[in-house]
Amino acid sequence: MDERIKDHLEYLNRYYLILKGLKNKSQEDFFKDIILQTSAERCLQLAIESCLNIGNRLITLFQFKIPYHNWVY
Repeated sequence: MDERIKDHLEYLNRYYLILKGLKNKSQEDFFKDIILQTSAERCLQLAIESCLNIGNRLITLFQFKIPYHNWVY
């Protein structure tokens, strides 16, 4: 497996485990604690970025041709 993809999968797993740990907090505690909220938000952001980086790496490795005319704006 490509090392960059492997690294991003490890990051993705790390963020997942952090978010899974936050799941144990009650909804009331979560919304009272801005640190928990920003932690969850940042982990989600980093997880999304890791997914995008994996996709970009796959495109680079396999030289996928993306037809621009099929893009929906």
